[in-house]
Amino acid sequence: MLMSTLLTWVLLGLYLLIVAGTVVAVILENRQPERTIAWVVAIILLPFIGLIFFYFFGQNIRSKHRRRRYHHDTKHSELLSKTNDTKAYETSDSFFPLKRLCSEEFGAPLLPLEQIDLIESGRDFFTSLIEACNKAVHHIFLETYIIEDDEAVKPVCEALIAAAQRGVDVRLLYDDVGCWRVSNRFFNYLQRGGVKVAAFMPVHFPSLTHKINYRNHRKICVVDDRLGFIGGMNLAQRYLGNKVNAWRDLHARLTGQVVLQLTEVFLSDWAYVTESATTYAEKYGVTYGIPLPCVSVSPERGWVQIVKSDPLSAVPQLLTAYTWAAMHARDYLYIQTPYFMPTESFLQAIKTAAMIGADVRVMMPRKPDGKMLRRINDSYVSELLSAGVRVYQYEGGFLHTKSIIVDDLWCSIGSANMDFRSFLNNIEIAALIYDKDTAEKVRLGFERDIKQSREIIFARWSERGLHRRFVESITRILSPLF
Repeated sequence: MLMSTLLTWVLLGLYLLIVAGTVVAVILENRQPERTIAWVVAIILLPFIGLIFFYFFGQNIRSKHRRRRYHHDTKHSELLSKTNDTKAYETSDSFFPLKRLCSEEFGAPLLPLEQIDLIESGRDFFTSLIEACNKAVHHIFLETYIIEDDEAVKPVCEALIAAAQRGVDVRLLYDDVGCWRVSNRFFNYLQRGGVKVAAFMPVHFPSLTHKINYRNHRKICVVDDRLGFIGGMNLAQRYLGNKVNAWRDLHARLTGQVVLQLTEVFLSDWAYVTESATTYAEKYGVTYGIPLPCVSVSPERGWVQIVKSDPLSAVPQLLTAYTWAAMHARDYLYIQTPYFMPTESFLQAIKTAAMIGADVRVMMPRKPDGKMLRRINDSYVSELLSAGVRVYQYEGGFLHTKSIIVDDLWCSIGSANMDFRSFLNNIEIAALIYDKDTAEKVRLGFERDIKQSREIIFARWSERGLHRRFVESITRILSPLF
């Protein structure tokens, strides 16, 4: 009995020592205060479970791997940087500071927007992707967070295999966690058909803890460097939607020099995963040094920048760009996102835009894919409404669109949700578009979605029960962990 009691106290002491050491480690990492507080609360108030979650999901790789740059530099990016003279920008342009920031600090050259088509349904995206693959003659580079083995994706796979068998260089890069439920037989089937397949940071214990929290959430495709796709759509049956569960999303199909930038992104990711240092230019003898037009002369359409974001960067690029754009909205700021768990800086920028008189609207799904996620979304509603932000809950299905539009002058289409994970942990990408016509089209899509949404009225929202408000507050404390 005495030995049993002694052992219990020893184990309890060890546990408390581990908890104390872990809390100190979290504090010393100097994360954002809200993330530090969330992890400290979880570790202390959730015995054992908090430690387990931190071990698997909370370790910070930034300080450990800062010297190992994530992006693999290629001749293409070097030449684009040399030809992109930011001094020639029109400084009278209200978005001049953002253009210069993204170009000079984030390595995102300002490129002419030649042609862009918006894709708002999974069916149209699959059709367009298959058509592009069928016309490919040189290469198809496809990068996605999710690709599932189902009837909807089968025609896409057949198009990829057919292209590979006629000599096209077909590569598929998928995220291992995003495709956890997909059998290896599916990827073996693609490889037997000639498709080169690679998984981003496969999760195998004990390396699990260093990989599971940092995922490749990008969705891009490049065909022959002439056609590129970017946006929020993965490859799965649910993206086609049905009468019971319609799926609302947004993707863009691009042509022109910007496609070369998407090629650079893919090759950087591919080189990182396969540990291959051979650049596309070296292998095929292709020169990417296409001179850019003088940027002091406006192109026929507008401008576009491909901004990447990853957890090893010194600055969270997309968070910084979105925060700047929100703070400088004068007429309106419209945001669509399936998950609204903003950092304090981004939330403050949204509220500030509303308080200075801009028409600020945030749309999120009525029913996100998870009850806890819904409560976290809801926890921000009262604060938004108090600042004058209009909030809508989309009821036409599941809203998966990730877009921001400002003043009919600028918009962003990409893979990042408006949450901690996308801004700080995931590997994301977005097209920042400085074009009136495109911004208007994205805005019109937002306004169409309003017709299938319910606006939240502050007086009615304030009548929520105490239990629900308490649950929202608790989940909000933990929101930085999601």
